[in-house]
Amino acid sequence: MALSWDAGGIVGVFESTEVITACANLANVTAEGPNVGGIVGWMDVGKIEECYNVGNITGKGKDGGYSNVGGILGRGSCSIEYCYNKGEIAPWHGNGGGMCGKWYGDESASIQNCYNIGIIPVGGSAGAIVGRNDGINVNNCFWTLGYRCIGHGVSASDNCKELTEDEMKAYTNTKFILDNKEPLKNDGYPILYWQEDIL
Repeated sequence: MALSWDAGGIVGVFESTEVITACANLANVTAEGPNVGGIVGWMDVGKIEECYNVGNITGKGKDGGYSNVGGILGRGSCSIEYCYNKGEIAPWHGNGGGMCGKWYGDESASIQNCYNIGIIPVGGSAGAIVGRNDGINVNNCFWTLGYRCIGHGVSASDNCKELTEDEMKAYTNTKFILDNKEPLKNDGYPILYWQEDIL
């Protein structure tokens, strides 16, 4: 899909304290707006949990301007938990992150128990988890492709590290399970527990 403002594979702008849960985006998303995400473009409160993106997410920025592009969230200050991104994250100018392009706000929110295996070909602030971080706690997050956890800003808080492909495929927690049943759903990388029963 191609859009001209804040855009997400599920929601463009979400202004609620509610939780977005168990959603998946399988489509490529391209937008000229400033904030583009695989799940949500812009979300300041609430939480995104147990969601994933496999589409390529591209933010061109309006009139060639700045963009914040993330596999789950383009820009915001909400919490993100138990999510993963597999899609390519491509802001033409700006911030690109596997979970969030730009995060800002206080320390009451966090990104935790997430992973990214998507490519981020960006010349600006590129982070495996967050492109630009202006205050969030990042805990127990992992990636495979040689990026820093945080592209620019406040550094990661606890237990965030790059894993080998084999280590990443063996990663599990209370929400992620092994993708080891044929046919594979995620090329052998961990899937969310609710994906197991989906054909």
